[in-house]
Amino acid sequence: MATRPIATDPGTDITACDREPIHIPGAIQPHGLLLVVDATTLGVVAGAGAIEEHLAAEWLGLPLSALLGDDVARMVADTPIGPGSTAAVMPVQGISERFAVTAHRIAGEHILVELEPAVADAPWGTGSSLGWLDAAVTSFERTGDLPMLFDRAATTFRMLTGFDRVMLYRFLDEDAGRVVAEARAAHLPSFLHHHFPASDIPKQARALYIRNRTRSIPDIDYVPAPLRPEGFETLDLSDVALRSVSPIHIRYLKNMGVAASASISIVKDGLLWGMIACHHDTPRRLSTELRAAAAALAGALARQIRGREEA
Repeated sequence: MATRPIATDPGTDITACDREPIHIPGAIQPHGLLLVVDATTLGVVAGAGAIEEHLAAEWLGLPLSALLGDDVARMVADTPIGPGSTAAVMPVQGISERFAVTAHRIAGEHILVELEPAVADAPWGTGSSLGWLDAAVTSFERTGDLPMLFDRAATTFRMLTGFDRVMLYRFLDEDAGRVVAEARAAHLPSFLHHHFPASDIPKQARALYIRNRTRSIPDIDYVPAPLRPEGFETLDLSDVALRSVSPIHIRYLKNMGVAASASISIVKDGLLWGMIACHHDTPRRLSTELRAAAAALAGALARQIRGREEA
């Protein structure tokens, strides 16, 4: 979301937003690794990120089992085929750190395997994520009306993510949007009740927000890590959390003074009802575990919204 025009860069054409192929950026954000695996042989045919530094000096052409182990390779091979098909796999040990592993078996000849550093950043500490989520959902259920539910959701998602500002953004008629609730650090100005035009989130981005329910940019000053070797630039990365972001969106965030962002989709009856938009003043990473918890909590929120709207 933007608060002012981004025309500070004469080379940026904001009229092209709806036509930008954001699902095929040809690169990832460099805080993780991506392996492109042949779905038939389970051999690694391409990749992105600092694989040599964090996983293995020699990796291209090797079987996935040689890099991540036999158990992980079997779990990846068993991932169902189809758009949006994603499986969380057991963590693996890299050269000097552990990685959370997620596999996406897209329709076609490739399986995409993401590796992100396993970060212990959950608000439940050594306790149970299920217990924390159950308490959060119960607090949603006990709110009296929609405005109270929205306020409770903003506060709860800020507690979950730890971001400086968390906004509940609702889509209105003709895809315009409005901030209906906000939880923020005291030093930040408020965006509560601000309205945004439909062009703020292009059509193809809305489609990806339904397909890929969480999105994180830990550091907007990152340098994209391209897919290699050449020939994989047009690979569809729709389901990949590490997918590199549109330069236009990065410009929006910089204009807002945001250093890191995350978003969680609120999908009701198969449609994008709204979003949880998170901003931070400094770089901040949102782990795969927290994103999964946020997606589950957003699903519970959508059910509470439906119930109150029907009532």
